[in-house]
Amino acid sequence: MLRKLIATLLLTVFTSACAHQAAFLSEPPGARVLVDGREVGVTPCTFEYSNSAGSDYDVTVSTDGY
Repeated sequence: MLRKLIATLLLTVFTSACAHQAAFLSEPPGARVLVDGREVGVTPCTFEYSNSAGSDYDVTVSTDGY
């Protein structure tokens, strides 16, 4: 019984991480999306990130003519 309780608690802790997803859209579509200088895709796209205390991200969305 105690093993099941401990296993359940550990499973709960490890699956409750603060992960989030951001969606990037643009008009017109096809803009490059950079997060912290690393290209993550072209719009429309998503980016999964961890919400750690004090985390900041530098996001750039760009396309020719804009």
